[in-house]
Amino acid sequence: LYLTRGRLQASAADCRALAGRVAALVHRVCLDSALARAGDLAAAHQRLRGALAAAPDAPDAIRAWALTELAEQNQRLGRPTQAGRAYRRALDLTPNDRYLQAAYADWLLAADRNAEVINRLQAHSDADALLLRLALAEPDSRRGRGWRAQLAARFAAARQRGDAIHRREQARFALALEHEPARA
Repeated sequence: LYLTRGRLQASAADCRALAGRVAALVHRVCLDSALARAGDLAAAHQRLRGALAAAPDAPDAIRAWALTELAEQNQRLGRPTQAGRAYRRALDLTPNDRYLQAAYADWLLAADRNAEVINRLQAHSDADALLLRLALAEPDSRRGRGWRAQLAARFAAARQRGDAIHRREQARFALALEHEPARA
């Protein structure tokens, strides 16, 4: 929770408290995700790589989480090839993880591999985060406008319910597809 709110020191403190209480890889992913965002990116990346290598028998879901964090760190370090490899390894372990699918789609979008986004996500348009990536992959086509309209309707319905879960996706939708930075 602290990490998502940008309270990086509090997040790191909570993760430090997990030492010895959870598997070493869980502790490392937790701590290094906070430290990487707090300015210790290169060192956190190295530690996480080491922890992942030292835990080959960790459960698939934990390894996929670590690989996803590693991929995101590679992106921030300007290493797109390594990021792509880590994303694909994570997807091999947990192919139905929606967060991972969205993160990988963002990587594909950044690499102008929009057709791959569409191929990967068409069957998963039930998830708002993935529908957003579909709309971003093909914003000006008839199909893309349809995805955009679906997403706008879903966001409107969420606002009527008082649902604030997908604010990040709503902001990206407003900025990238509606070209409304103030609303974003």
